[in-house]
Amino acid sequence: MLPLPLPDTVPSGIRVWQVPLHLAQPIPTADWAVLSAGERRRALRFRHNADRCRAVRGRAALRRLLAEACPGSRPDCLRIDTLPQGKPVLREPGAPEFNVSHAGDILLIALSWHGPVGVDVEGQVSQDAERALAAQVYSPAEQAAIDALCFTERWVVKEALLKARGEGLHGELPAWSVLARDGHAYRITPPAQENAPRAWRLPSPDGYHAALAWQAQG
Repeated sequence: MLPLPLPDTVPSGIRVWQVPLHLAQPIPTADWAVLSAGERRRALRFRHNADRCRAVRGRAALRRLLAEACPGSRPDCLRIDTLPQGKPVLREPGAPEFNVSHAGDILLIALSWHGPVGVDVEGQVSQDAERALAAQVYSPAEQAAIDALCFTERWVVKEALLKARGEGLHGELPAWSVLARDGHAYRITPPAQENAPRAWRLPSPDGYHAALAWQAQG
């Protein structure tokens, strides 16, 4: 697992790791061993080895990081529940908020001791897909904007924002405007009366875009 360098403006209690998934390699027995019985059953339902590998390696990596963040805890004994909105949470005293995203052979895991956090990574979207999806993603302000942000970059920022707010894919992407970056930080225009999260660009391999979002409390 590789800790990612974060911009100076990211709160100090937030950390992000990049995890290589090695989809072509056998899944280590040690990764299966730290999963709960339910997680193992869900992983075995996947027909394709790559999907099963993402499920097992990803959850094993998350459990190990969460166990390190909760002194005295074991990865295989952590109780990870799911809220009604679909957001997973760790039922441990003092546990951090967390979020996970994967694309291709890459997994990102974010932990936060300063409030809800969201992370997203995606491979570069083709021009045909961009034309098909633009109306579902862009706000009017984004459609009128002339800046250096490509479709996929805006997409990952919006997904990270909605995940930080606990809305997941059910949120309204066009309701948010993601405009040009100031360094690594994005300018976010939320829906009226909303408390805007903050978002930053994350380092990512060629052909990918990644973003981190944080929802301040209060």
